[in-house]
Amino acid sequence: MLGAEELKRELPEAAGYDTVVMGVETADEKLLTLRRSMSGGDMHLLDGLVMSRTGETVVETLVATERKKGPRTINQFYLDMLGLSGMVLLARKEKGTTQRLSIRTLSKLALVSETRIIEQQSPILSGQFTLATPEMSLFKLLVSGVDDSALISYASETKTVEEKQDRLAAGRALVADRLKQLLDEGHDENALRSELAGFEDTLAKLRRGTGSAEQDLVSIRRRVRRLAETQDIAEQRKGELTGLLSRFSLLAAHYLSDMERLTAIAEAAEALDSLAPGPCPLCGATADAQNHAKVCEADLPALALAARAEAHRIKRLHDDLSVTIARAESETVELEAKLSDIARQSQAARTARSDAEQDARAQRAGYTEVVEQSNSVKDRLRAFDAIRDLERSIATLEQETEETAPQMPDVAAPRANLDDLAQEVGAILQAWNVPGTKRVFFDAKANDLQLDGKLRGSQGKGMRALTHAAFIIGLMTYCLKNGRPHPGFVVIDSPLLSYRGDEVEEDPTQDLKNTTVDAAFYRWLAKDLTEGQVIVIENRDAPSDVSDKIGIHQFMGATGTRYGFFPKN
Repeated sequence: MLGAEELKRELPEAAGYDTVVMGVETADEKLLTLRRSMSGGDMHLLDGLVMSRTGETVVETLVATERKKGPRTINQFYLDMLGLSGMVLLARKEKGTTQRLSIRTLSKLALVSETRIIEQQSPILSGQFTLATPEMSLFKLLVSGVDDSALISYASETKTVEEKQDRLAAGRALVADRLKQLLDEGHDENALRSELAGFEDTLAKLRRGTGSAEQDLVSIRRRVRRLAETQDIAEQRKGELTGLLSRFSLLAAHYLSDMERLTAIAEAAEALDSLAPGPCPLCGATADAQNHAKVCEADLPALALAARAEAHRIKRLHDDLSVTIARAESETVELEAKLSDIARQSQAARTARSDAEQDARAQRAGYTEVVEQSNSVKDRLRAFDAIRDLERSIATLEQETEETAPQMPDVAAPRANLDDLAQEVGAILQAWNVPGTKRVFFDAKANDLQLDGKLRGSQGKGMRALTHAAFIIGLMTYCLKNGRPHPGFVVIDSPLLSYRGDEVEEDPTQDLKNTTVDAAFYRWLAKDLTEGQVIVIENRDAPSDVSDKIGIHQFMGATGTRYGFFPKN
């Protein structure tokens, strides 16, 4: 009947009923009747108190959902009747956006179920995080009479701020996830940096060792090249000498042949010259026919002399050639010895080069292995460095967000109003004889009452139910006494059932009837409640001395005549 689209749960007792009627009395004492189907839908507004389910003149049809340029909604009707039409609540503090007040939101401070009354949550809050801001704004409206319609929406400015805040949240989540991943993988930044420092020292030593090995290898290679060049020169020279000696041998043989021939000529001339006259061996002329001056030109002594002279000259050439051959042979021997030594040195140099290359490879392999290990550590550290960079960016963005975020007004009710409300609630609790309520004030941080220095929500279940009821009733009486907006009625389920009183702590099983709080509760309702209407659903009977001063309806279930609001017949 307050505008919900449908009942939240099935009611077996409602079987056979199809219509609900509810009478209301406005602030100007006008009586009206609201009639609606049990299935929901639109609602009929009737003049006066009407009990029939059909007929009667319908003053106005109130629609369940708002329609463009349509009739009033059920919600709008209640707000108009309470003088709260057009009231605005702050919806999101960080954006400055607002929302219109609805009877559904307002009913949370007027209707208290048996489960909600014992919750540790503040009476003004439902416990839903997204609703905390409008709920506190509603409480401020009731206590101070001022809504948030004067607030300017900072949506355009806060859009940028919100985007930054989203980026901040995403960045923080990324940092947390990356750090968790690194820790799960067993990476510790300090240990990694210490390990990297050790690798750097090792690499410095390896660089020195590798440099020395490379220098040794270069030196050995140079020596091998020099030996090879020397060997090539020596072998080339040896080849030249071998060719010369071969030609010199031929020349020496020619010299010997010439010397032998010349010697033979000289000896033959001398032998011929010493013979008796006879036929010329050369021309065959007889001795008497020989005319040596005119006919035969042979001069045997001269010929012998000339042959020996030529042979002597050739001998000198042969001797010189022999000396040259001896020198060439000596040089060849020296070159062979030198080549043998070079071969030995080259073999030693090649062996040294092989050892040096192996050492250099080992040094390079060791260096490469350490470099790879160092790079692996650097890669892991780069993840931490990236996180540090991201944290610096987040810090910068946080500063920018703080600088650009609009300063929204506080949604808390004024302190003076809260103090007056706390006095109103405290007076009610003391009138109900509730122990531990001598000092009552409203804790703005907890958005709840403090009773003798203890938060209301930290009390026992029975105490929470009783103080919750006192808060809701006190809020109504405070608002009505001070001309603040309020529905003017409250419905409270089971405020006394769980309370057993301070005086029965020794025997927690003692019945509530033996305490003084329940009687004082009902007597206060009957005698001291001057503002508004309180509807109590309770399993404990009121004292007989007040039964005629308050309206009592017994719902006895199967043994009575009525199941709640549904008569058995």
